[in-house]
Amino acid sequence: MICKKCGKEIQDGINVCPYCGIGINGAVPNTSGTAAVAEKPKKKHKGLMIFCYITAILLLSVIVIAIFADDEGESKTVSEKEYIIAAENIIKKDLKAPSTAIFSNEKIADEDEYGRKIVTFTVESQNSFGGYVTSNCYVLITGYDSNDDSFTYNAATGVITSEQGFDFLEESYIKKLKESTEWNQPQKEE
Repeated sequence: MICKKCGKEIQDGINVCPYCGIGINGAVPNTSGTAAVAEKPKKKHKGLMIFCYITAILLLSVIVIAIFADDEGESKTVSEKEYIIAAENIIKKDLKAPSTAIFSNEKIADEDEYGRKIVTFTVESQNSFGGYVTSNCYVLITGYDSNDDSFTYNAATGVITSEQGFDFLEESYIKKLKESTEWNQPQKEE
């Protein structure tokens, strides 16, 4: 006899196919005299397996990208230009006509190992009478907060402005800013 399900030849008198387990009702007598060749069952779930593999690879890729994206956000380096722009914005808050401000001679005058930078520059802007005044500015930026994408400074002790022509006092102004903080010392947690 030949099993209808698996196509293999089974002995007469057996109630169940020893290859696939189908009952005797599923068997037909072998009249050809040769053993039947079993056909391989068709793979019905091949497409499902490919879908699962692709989904797993995409999910793994998203996880890896998310891990590296978080690391990059924590270790963002801030350029000198960004410190200078932050210092200019600090000074603009105190100007009578901030839209008229013209900045020049911008530089990082000094920095310590703990993220503090002293930015110096010259600003020319209109005063409340419409005349232009030129001032030298010294701003101590104490740090950068990557969570808020903002710079920190002490408004009371971290900003010095002087009239142009007093450039010879630059070293004393920078010294005063350093004394207003614990320069070259680890910053205290607030």
